[in-house]
Amino acid sequence: MAELKLEELPKAFSLEINMMKTCLPSNGKDLSTPLANSFEHCAYFVIVDPNQQKVVKIVLNDAQTAARGAGIQVAQLIIDQQVETVISPDIDSIALDILLKAGVRIYLGIDGTIQENFDLFRQGRLVEIKIAN
Repeated sequence: MAELKLEELPKAFSLEINMMKTCLPSNGKDLSTPLANSFEHCAYFVIVDPNQQKVVKIVLNDAQTAARGAGIQVAQLIIDQQVETVISPDIDSIALDILLKAGVRIYLGIDGTIQENFDLFRQGRLVEIKIAN
């Protein structure tokens, strides 16, 4: 059987095209910032590529000061960013339900920095949440 070469694979299998995005709530813009306690009311979402181990995007959370409906707004914002995974210590049940139905995987974050949580995720040491309350 002939050996396949990376350049011969269809583009759908390209690592660059299938880059997984992981989203973490933060009140700062870098990996050394602590993970925000609230998913819906954080200042920013740090989007990291686990393959490249770097921040690929910082998204301002426009819903952070919303008195009502923040969960729905934030869930849509994350879906629009084409995020596959979210790591958060706390997430509203409405946002959780919307994200899970959209196919986003949710992991329970710990008290620590974005980098620490991202490293634990890559090591498979965070708990996945599979159903909303």
